[in-house]
Amino acid sequence: MRTVVITGGTGLVGSALAELLLQERCRVIVYSRDLKHPPARPGLRYAYWDPAHGILEEDALLEADQVVHLAGESIAEGHWTAAKRQAIRVSRVAGARLLTESLAARRHHVETVVSASGISIYGDRGDELVTEAAGPGQGFLPDVCQQWETEILRMESLGIRVAVLRTPPVLTATSALLAPLRTLLRLGIAAVPGSGETWMSWIHLRDLVRVYSGALADAGFSGIFNAVSPFPVTIGQLSGALARVIKGRFTVPVYVPGVLLKLMAGEKGAALLTSTRASAAKLLRTGFEFSYPTIGGALEEIYDGRRADAETVSRPDG
Repeated sequence: MRTVVITGGTGLVGSALAELLLQERCRVIVYSRDLKHPPARPGLRYAYWDPAHGILEEDALLEADQVVHLAGESIAEGHWTAAKRQAIRVSRVAGARLLTESLAARRHHVETVVSASGISIYGDRGDELVTEAAGPGQGFLPDVCQQWETEILRMESLGIRVAVLRTPPVLTATSALLAPLRTLLRLGIAAVPGSGETWMSWIHLRDLVRVYSGALADAGFSGIFNAVSPFPVTIGQLSGALARVIKGRFTVPVYVPGVLLKLMAGEKGAALLTSTRASAAKLLRTGFEFSYPTIGGALEEIYDGRRADAETVSRPDG
């Protein structure tokens, strides 16, 4: 029976991944800073860590066969004050550094580490279809992601298989992207940030946790991957697809000027206008099959509860 340690295991992706791993008969240990975590249950327990202060409950790491690093301060909640920006950076970079240094200093049997990163590493790429070979963009989030990945990839020198999953916005009914758009739709407003032509890569939550599970199980799964749907959309296409699912018809869009977003939300608002069209070709070559490759099928499952038939996507995008 494998023992998998998950950092950030009480968050959206972490809690869903923990449930899937339990179904796969793994033992799961969740590292958390919150002492008021959900109650432990068979196969699942919690351990304390605090990356900002270099604190980690060692026994949990020494039990691990595999580690998933998901911990990170939310970039969607709150304004990006100086303190918020520091929390975003420290939670990712210091957390990865603490794991690396702890594994380097101790005898352990961790064979695999799978870490989150973000497609925000690419920055604003316009209409370009971006592969994993592309260099980082400019700005705060690309810089954070680059430091984050550098720390994680240091583990390869310890003889550990490392996989880095660059993730886009994850679609669920409560996601920071969909929830406000749905609220406005109920008021008859199909809001579209900016011109509507900004490209947005995305992935359904269920597909993402299956990618993590596959990366843990497949010994050949190493290196950096874009964990994205093979069919990215523009923000205008997303708004239109959401209107059809929620309202049953196309709704005339209301464009929210980019300058207004920047005034209301500062750098976070500007990030909404960052165009990133990431390629899923490398992930598809591993044999992974998406259950929700298209935005329409994903939104129907999320809001109507209709499980789209699994669509086998065997060709690279682009």
